[in-house]
Amino acid sequence: MNHFRFKLSSYGLSDIGLVRSNNEDVWSYLDESGFFALADGMGGHNAGEVAAKEAVRFVCSSVEELFVSSEKEWNIFDLCSFTKLCIENANSWVHHLGKKRKEYSGMGTTLCTLLFHEHSLIYGHVGDSRIYRFRQGQLDQLTIDHSLKNELISQGKFYESPNKPFPYKNVLTRAIGTHGDVEAEIHIAPVNVDDLYLMCSDGLTDCVTDQEISSILRQSKDPKDITLELIELAKKNGGNDNITIVSVHVNEEDLSRS
Repeated sequence: MNHFRFKLSSYGLSDIGLVRSNNEDVWSYLDESGFFALADGMGGHNAGEVAAKEAVRFVCSSVEELFVSSEKEWNIFDLCSFTKLCIENANSWVHHLGKKRKEYSGMGTTLCTLLFHEHSLIYGHVGDSRIYRFRQGQLDQLTIDHSLKNELISQGKFYESPNKPFPYKNVLTRAIGTHGDVEAEIHIAPVNVDDLYLMCSDGLTDCVTDQEISSILRQSKDPKDITLELIELAKKNGGNDNITIVSVHVNEEDLSRS
């Protein structure tokens, strides 16, 4: 069993948006394990939906099996290594499925995960689905998008401005399933009481600014209210993609877990 020292409240929802004909976003959670996963699929013939579902199913099954089948007391570094391996194995699985069926060829997905453990958080991602932390009125993007835009900006080869938007904003430099190997980015961070964590697909961040997200998070700490309000705002601002959000609030330290 996983031991995390906080009481968590959470709410997740996936909305098809106003333009797309199907929803290729998937999210899931394991309440007893303190684990959350979100994916945004890509590929024709509903292959993106398959990639996202399989990636989320794979990581959730792996985490569940780890904690159910073993009574071992896991430390944060073991779980960090496990999370990285878990995501990279999910990549191998989705890539394998893509090669088995012609209609799934080249399918892929983003993937981001949260795993609470003791007084810390392990978060991992591949792609441009994001994880934010809202703490004491400050919103921080914990993940860095694996995108061509970010790569060119970091190399000083592109400077974005309101009059010069990036023309290939949806081109990813890393994704689950598109290649046989991928490197998952994994980090460990301390958790504080009253932290709020937000996982989302780019259906939110393409339509809603960080300033608008911050404004909503300042008004409420209730995960359901936050999720519904952000989805509504994304749709009001265009809703041109599937919108998926998982909000997790750290309510208080759970002394019963000590």
